[in-house]
Amino acid sequence: MVTRAIVSNPGKTKGDVFLTDALYNKGISGSPVFALRDGATHFEWVGMAKSASVDHIVYLAPDEEHLDVIDTEQPFDGTQFIKQNARINYGITYSVTIDAILRFLKENKEKLEQAGVYIDQQQY
Repeated sequence: MVTRAIVSNPGKTKGDVFLTDALYNKGISGSPVFALRDGATHFEWVGMAKSASVDHIVYLAPDEEHLDVIDTEQPFDGTQFIKQNARINYGITYSVTIDAILRFLKENKEKLEQAGVYIDQQQY
């Protein structure tokens, strides 16, 4: 999938992660993120899509045994539980920086080769 987005400053983010306002759909995780700097004539590989931004919603819910007998006009006095749901922010994608990817490859070169994955050392 090709999309257009604004990339936050990938060179100066904390924790080797940066944000884009790219549309995040199921299956995009692991996709390359390319950027075109102002005035540049070529794309630069700046990272890899990691995950969508999520808001966590915390709320009180009654015991499921009492769901049928709840009177919305009266205060509920039965057992309550704290529940949490996650809501995906479809317009924001977290991405891992290319520096973090290259560092991972370098630090895990031996393990990767033992698993049959060989990386050209000139790439990092």
